Amino acid sequence: MGKLTTQAMSRLTAAGSLSKVDEAVKALADLNALHIIDYSGDEEGFSLGNPTAESEEIGRDLNRYRSASSQISVAAPKVPLSAEPVREQLRNDLPDLVEEMVTRADRIDAIESELSDIDAEREALEQLQPLGLDLDMLTGYESLSVFVGTVKDAQAAKTAAKGGIIFTAGVKPTVVAAFCENDSAATLQSGLEDVDFNVLAVPEGEGSIDARLVELEGNHKELSTEQRKLRYQLEGWSDEHGNSLLAGIELLERDMSLALGPVRVAVSEHAFVLDGWVETSRSDEIHEALSETCLDIDIQPFKITPGGGGHAHHGPEQQFPPIKFADRHTSKPLELLTDLMGRPAYGKVDPTLFMLFTYPLFFGLILGDMVYGAMTMMLAWFLYKRIGHFETGLLASKFILYIGISTVVFGYIFGEFAGFEILPHGHCDFAGAVTAHACAEAGGHWGWTPSHAPDWATWFANFYPNAGQFHLSTDSLSWFAFAGIEHGLPFGVEIAFPYHRVVPVDAGGNLEDLILLTIYMGVVHVLLGLFIGFRDIWFFGDSHGNTGPIVALFDRGSWIVILVG
Repeated sequence: MGKLTTQAMSRLTAAGSLSKVDEAVKALADLNALHIIDYSGDEEGFSLGNPTAESEEIGRDLNRYRSASSQISVAAPKVPLSAEPVREQLRNDLPDLVEEMVTRADRIDAIESELSDIDAEREALEQLQPLGLDLDMLTGYESLSVFVGTVKDAQAAKTAAKGGIIFTAGVKPTVVAAFCENDSAATLQSGLEDVDFNVLAVPEGEGSIDARLVELEGNHKELSTEQRKLRYQLEGWSDEHGNSLLAGIELLERDMSLALGPVRVAVSEHAFVLDGWVETSRSDEIHEALSETCLDIDIQPFKITPGGGGHAHHGPEQQFPPIKFADRHTSKPLELLTDLMGRPAYGKVDPTLFMLFTYPLFFGLILGDMVYGAMTMMLAWFLYKRIGHFETGLLASKFILYIGISTVVFGYIFGEFAGFEILPHGHCDFAGAVTAHACAEAGGHWGWTPSHAPDWATWFANFYPNAGQFHLSTDSLSWFAFAGIEHGLPFGVEIAFPYHRVVPVDAGGNLEDLILLTIYMGVVHVLLGLFIGFRDIWFFGDSHGNTGPIVALFDRGSWIVILVG
């Protein structure tokens, strides 16, 4: 398989002594070459393997570090860190540093809770403050019952508390404190409820409410200062050690996957069997890596059974390998689009390379403006700076750069700048001649009409030959005279530069020419897809599992005939 299809894959089956299973898993993990097939547990005499002895410790450390990372705000490192220095930190000072950070974070949480308690107590005391009574006067009686709360009508509350002593303060609402003997408590409570009495919680304590409020204010300031200091220290810790923590978590996650690797492998009392998919191009490399840990290694290139797995196929379905893109460079950003729509089936044509040409082409034709293209390229640069250190971010920024460049190029061809046509339009003083070539043949004079765009846009016309007063067109060519076409291209297509796409032909533009050109481009684009489908059905079958040239002819060939006419 080449660039037009996905990676060729092979089925790997390797067996060896059970004591070597951890080494075999690690060797493949180091190569990052195996798509392992989890053992289903159906074979007699085999079972799932066990995690390595280190898995419990790794899991404990991983949970602790993940919990610690949730306490800080740190961006992923823009430059990947080397594994060995990070592992050295995991063995040495990072555990103590994380413990120190977690202690600070726990103290911040504790302070937050204390501040909430202080705010709640302060709010309650501020409601009781107008009464002018000490805290110990509002609670703690054995022979008296005390009711503290608010009412809307102070006079009604006094009437309800005739059998006791009542203190009131404030208006709407009025704070009241009613005292009565225990025997009269039920009557007093019932009377207060009749006047919409709402109970207030009385904080524990003694002495003046004013003094307690001053004390709480001091405690609040002290705790807030400590909290700000701890948060500042936490930010400093994050700046200094945050990247190491994230890298450590990533490394531990890899270690954990290795430790759990044997769980996905079939094992017996004395042996293990690895099953999975590998890239065919790396078969020799993988064979060499496993030669020291496996007694038997079998790597078989995958071959598609024609028609297998279709709707009409009643036999056992063929198990297909995972789909991996071919190694590519320039067209790699277009893999984002392919993934968005869905990767092609194994062995079928991968449209990624085609989209490298077609997507920017159509995007540029549609947008086609130099300013918009420049803005798109600036967006690509912005994304590259922000997320370019991630593979997906790098590919996205390159993809946007591609369409931005195409938009600038077509904007230059169309002579469009910030939505304005900035180039002068040509016209002939001889009626009926709409091109410079036809005007010359008719003996007319070709003149120029300035653009109606504002001056701040038309200045860019100076970057064109003769300030835009020129017209190159395929209408003057005679390449196809042998076919009876004296001038221009077949099918009435005209390609010009500049290409005035918003001005009708009879006004010196190319509007109708562009419409015709895009129709033919669409036809070619659809034809290309049909030919690709023709090839795929011929060799790999349609949705019903049928293969061969006759099937391809009726499935795709008929559409090709209709389209071509």
